[in-house]
Amino acid sequence: MTSIQTQTSLALGRSTSYDQVLDLATAGDPTADRIVSNAARAFGVLIVAVANIALPERVLLTGEGIRLAEVGWDRLQDSIGESRNPEEPLVAGMFAGPGGRQRQLPPDPHGGPGGAVRA
Repeated sequence: MTSIQTQTSLALGRSTSYDQVLDLATAGDPTADRIVSNAARAFGVLIVAVANIALPERVLLTGEGIRLAEVGWDRLQDSIGESRNPEEPLVAGMFAGPGGRQRQLPPDPHGGPGGAVRA
């Protein structure tokens, strides 16, 4: 979170909070969107790396900074799709967003169970 707000603050020439960065990205600010996009892509790579090592049945993401997954959802999904090993078993995944909202990963396009990705 600190890295995201620091990068944005330096790029914009003014202090920004983590939530402000995410709000700016949602509103279409190109600088904030680029930074959030890069962070969401890296988050997707991290999720796949952990799933490949730990081989969990499910992945649940939650925490103070999880709004990044919500704002950068498409980029996160693209990153998972690009980084996953199609030969690994399916891993079900979801995240609990702000206010307890939950979002499940989309269905596997290859006919696997809903909310699953190959890690």
